[in-house]
Formats: sequence, C-alpha cells, structure tokens
Amino acid sequence: MRTVVLFGFALIVLVAEARLDVRSFGAVGDGIADDTAAFQRAADAAMIHAGDGDGRRWMVTRYGPKAMHDSFSREIFVPPGRYLLKGPVVFDFNTTVRGDNATILLSDGGTAFFMQHALRVELDGLSFEGGAVHVRHWSANRDTATCFVRRCRFSGASGTAFVADAYRQATRRKFATRAEEEKAGVMRRTCASVVAERKEDRWTLVPREPDSYEPMENSTSFVFDDCLFEGNSCALDVRSDGCAIRRSSFSAPKGATHPQMELGVRAHANGCRFVFPVCDAPAMVLCHSGNFTFDECAFDSESPVPAIRYVDPPSSGYVASSLAIRDSSVSNCCAEVVFIDAGAMPNSISLANLQGKERIFGFGRVPSADELAEMLKGRRHPDLGPALSYGISVVEMVAFTDNLPPVLAQFRHDVPVQVRRRCPKSGTGNWKADSVRTFPDGYVDVPGTIVCKDGELVRAGGRCVLLAANDSFPVFRVPAGARVRFENITVHRGKNAISIEGDGRAEAVNCAFYEQSADTFSVPEGSLYAFGGMAYTPFLCRGAGNVFLDGFWFSALPGHGDSEYRNKSYAAISVDRGGRLAMRDLLGVPCYFRMVTPMHEIWRVRPEADQKGDFRWIDSFGDVSCFDCRFGGEWGGLTPVYQRGPGKTYIEGPFFATDCPRLKSTEAVVRIDSAAEPVIVDSVTLQYANPFAVRTYNTFPHRHDRESSSSSMK
Repeated sequence: MRTVVLFGFALIVLVAEARLDVRSFGAVGDGIADDTAAFQRAADAAMIHAGDGDGRRWMVTRYGPKAMHDSFSREIFVPPGRYLLKGPVVFDFNTTVRGDNATILLSDGGTAFFMQHALRVELDGLSFEGGAVHVRHWSANRDTATCFVRRCRFSGASGTAFVADAYRQATRRKFATRAEEEKAGVMRRTCASVVAERKEDRWTLVPREPDSYEPMENSTSFVFDDCLFEGNSCALDVRSDGCAIRRSSFSAPKGATHPQMELGVRAHANGCRFVFPVCDAPAMVLCHSGNFTFDECAFDSESPVPAIRYVDPPSSGYVASSLAIRDSSVSNCCAEVVFIDAGAMPNSISLANLQGKERIFGFGRVPSADELAEMLKGRRHPDLGPALSYGISVVEMVAFTDNLPPVLAQFRHDVPVQVRRRCPKSGTGNWKADSVRTFPDGYVDVPGTIVCKDGELVRAGGRCVLLAANDSFPVFRVPAGARVRFENITVHRGKNAISIEGDGRAEAVNCAFYEQSADTFSVPEGSLYAFGGMAYTPFLCRGAGNVFLDGFWFSALPGHGDSEYRNKSYAAISVDRGGRLAMRDLLGVPCYFRMVTPMHEIWRVRPEADQKGDFRWIDSFGDVSCFDCRFGGEWGGLTPVYQRGPGKTYIEGPFFATDCPRLKSTEAVVRIDSAAEPVIVDSVTLQYANPFAVRTYNTFPHRHDRESSSSSMK
C-alpha cells in the first residue's frame, strides 16, 4: 500500500484513519462467546510476516549491505466489551493493538497474545484477566526492536502476566566456549520457550523441552508506562538491554509465592508502587545479573519479605553489575531493603534517601573475603581483584538500621548527597489536540516538507512509513509558537525528520526514524521530548534548544565511508552553546564498527595510531545530563561526551563502553574546555585503568580520585 501526499500552500490530500475493528471479524465481546478465531483473523489481516519479506522495506541502504528493515502495520482496535479467548492469538513482526474499555478474558492456563519475530509492538488501553500468560514477547534478538505498553491492566495471571521470552538453543554443554562451538559449525539460534503451531485459524503453543534452550539477553527496548498489575502470580519477567517501567503499580495476590518482577540485564523502575499482602514470596522484586535502578518507588508489605533480592554472582557478563535504589520508601513489615543470596553479589550497590524502619541488608550467607575474590574469577576480563571490583554507597537511610557487614565495609565509598541531580520530569501527558492529522497504514511518499499547525496531533492508523523523496528537505516542520505531537510514525530519510523553529515544541511518542542525511531532530531553539521509539541514523540531534530523550533506542549508523575514516571526527549528537540535553534510559548501540561496510572490514585489522578517531556520542557546548543510559556495545564503543564548552556534564549510572581500539580517548568525558566540570556517579564500564572525569563517585572500577588530573585537555 502506497499513498502519495501532495503539497501546495497546504495539505490538499487528507487521509482517513484505517484500523481493524475486531468486531468486523466476528468478535462478540459478551464474555461468553469464544472470540479467539475473530481476534486471529484481525491479527492475520494486520500482519506483515517477518519470514517472507511480504510488505517490508529495507530502511538502511546508504552504506552497503542492507542493515535493517521495517514496515507499516495496521492498527487492531478493540471496542468496549469483554472478549473471551480460549487459545492464543499470534502476532508477527509489527503489531499495534489499541483498546477502549476493552477486557480480554482468558481461559484457565491459557496465553492471550504471542508476539513472535517482534520488531515494533504497541499495546494501549487493554485489560487482561485470568489465564496463565497475558503477553509472551519474542523478538529473535532483533536489533532496535521496541515494545511500548501503556495504560494497560493485567490481573489474575496464574503464571507471569508479561514475559520477554528470549532464549537460544542449548548445545548441552558439549563445548567449553563459544569459539569451540563456532569452529565445530554449531549455530546457537535464538528461540522462544514455546513453538507456535497452527491448524486452520487456531494456534497452539507447544513448550520446548526444558533442556533444549537456555536464557539469552534480549535486545528489545521495553517501555511500560502507567500500567496496573494486580493479583498476578508474577507480573513481569523481562531480561533485556533496555526496560523502563514508569508510573506503574504492582499488587501481589494473598498468599503469593513469587516476586512480582524478575529482571535481568538492565532495567529502571521509576515512580512505581509495590504492594504485598500476607504471603510467602521470596521478595517483591528479583534481580538477576545486570544494571538495575529503582527511584521514587514505594515498597509496602504485610509480610517480612525483602524489597529487592539479588540472586546472581558479580559481573556474570561482559558488563559489571549494579543495583541502585534512591528516593524511595520501604514500609510496613518489609524484612530488609536488599537481600543478597549466598554466592551472589552485584559489583556496585548504591542506596540513597530511603525512608523506612527496617534493616538495610540481608544475606543468605555473608561472604568471606576469600569468597568475594573467588566470585570474580572467570567472570571479569581482566580480574582486577575485590578492591577494584566492588563498591558500596549508603547515605541518608532515614530510620533504617545500617547493618553492612564488616567484610563489606572496606568497599564502602559513600556518594555525597549534594552531588546527585534529579532527572527532569516527563514532558508528555494527556494531549488535548486542536486537530488530528492521521496517515494511513502503508508507505506514504512525501515529496516536500509537511508544515504542522499549533495544537496538532500527527499520528498513524497503526504505523505508517513516510518515505522522503530525497534528502534536501525536512519531512516535518514545527513553526515558531506551535506545539505538535507525533505518535507511531516512521520516517525514512529526508534532511531532518522533525525541524523545530523558534520557540516551537514537539513531542515524539513511540516513533521510528531512519538515516536522515543531517540531524534527525533539528532544535536550534524550542524544545523536543521523545518518549519511546528509536532512531537508526548517523546524526540524531543538534541545536541550542531543550531536548529530553526518554526510554529511547539510538543506533549510530556511520556517517561517512572508508576514504574519510582515518581523519574524520564523528559526533552523533551536538549540543550548541546554551543548549540543554537530558537523557534517561537511552539504549545506545553504535553500528560504526559492524554490520555496515566498509567498517566491518576495517574492524578486522587492529588500527595503527593514525587510524584512531574521535568517535563519540555527544559534542556539547551546553549542558548534558544522562541518567541510567547505556553507551556503547560489545562490538565497539564511542566516547560518551566531548565537553567543548564551559557547560556541565552529569552522568549517573549505569554503563558505558569505551574499550574500542578505534578510539583516541577511552574516557567517559573528554574535557576540551578547562572550565568544564564533568561529574560521573554510580557508573559501570569496560574501561579498567583511568579515572574518568574531574569528579567521579562510586564509579566502577572504583578510582576515587576526587580531583583527577588525568582528564583530557585539548
């Protein structure tokens, strides 16, 4: 499906909203009739199959091999009613399901939605009741996959309400290392824990043999916003590079025996509440290895269970592990704030400004000094020993009993309260649009700039892909004085995706952007708030305005080829003088040294000194604040910030990778202007040797040079 949008002095071709109403496919919604087949017919009508290439378009073609594909998707609408599902509904690739006072009822032991080969998923305004699993999500570990869940209610699941089902096929421990597997020709394919089998219009999810698969980190960026989880055996099991959980509530059923959340790799819960009645659960939240932050959360239990339980050894992956809890309350009968299993220990623990009256720590067994050292062996490259591999900060614990064991006291480096900064509040809210511009699902050819109006909501009926005719013009222009919101759209190429003039303001919610020739967002003044979504582009943002990227995935595609490589400096984001950039839960993975020629060939040969470049995420003449962002990647990092002016750089947890041999600098912040004062708090890194900024606090490794002289000056 293609639509041509024509332009003169105004938009002269208007498009009607297109969505698939489940009632049009036979759904009844009375809570008695079986609506499974009707939902599946709607899902089939919306599908762009991941396996056969039907309707998909290669979105990145500028630099050699095709690196990413995407597609439009039709929106499935569920009107008011109670819809009984007696079997799973299977969705493929891109999925948007939106409800209006709609409840999905599940039969006992059943699964409602299975998202397979998922790339773009959005669930909005739906309620799920009963059954075992409400949503099972499997992305096949697709780079830049996103899942956006908002205003949804999950209740009464006998299993886990929402599961990020990410595994790989096990090799039954026949090989000691992955290198040996590859040499033997063994492929470790990603898989879900179930196999979807179809007969006519009915699906069955057949469990795999338990020993045929093993856990694997997921590359999906999950965002849960304003959701309610109540009475589920477990609410969330998400182990992914990016998981942001905002303004959501979790209440366990009476007699619960499981935590409400199981998390792994990286997750951030902000403004959430956890309520437990009398129960036998091991904890409210269970954390496996990774980086976890909880801020402005409330933990309330009628039983003596810990708020957070950490169950894995330190640094079980290539990234050091961390746990941070800040500005939160622990009340009623909670046993302790953090319980650490025997043989488990995060590399970094940071607790600040907690209200409560119980113990801070609990242990399955307090580790000895020898055990702390032993836990590091084989898990860290290189093994730096306990002194540089553990760090603990405990400050402003109001009315708590500080019971840090003596064996861990040697690693205590309390972070001064006054150095911490608060992340800005979310820019989005209830949008009251004066007008709505709706693009149809499909591919939309855009021959010239679309000028937005003040108070306009620009959205898609599901998702659409706007294809710019060339790279000479911005696709959308937000005039001075206008406030515009974009939802669910995908923009391919163009000079800019969104250009903001004067004091204009733009919000981009759950949108996707591919390979604009200049900056995806041009913000010379004004303001931009981007919540959810992703960008796969050389240059993300530039200007002196106010920019807030929230729960966003950014893959930095190369902006130049081999002939420019050796002498080219590269910055993906530029903050001009007077500008402000704030980022929270950014998932940043550079593609500069992989996947795209000629970089993947250059990567094979260790560079000489003249081949190293100033490759970095951010050039800043203004102020930059980064909270719980992930900079870098295991295939090659970028220096996070070059502070070129006297502005401020503030980075607070959890991870950056600067160990790439292509980089001139291996520091998190390179201080070009002597008046700049970068501050880094509670971060973990792959860089082992150097201090990282003028002031570093509780940084991993723990180099506590409060006034470091090694910060770069150029």
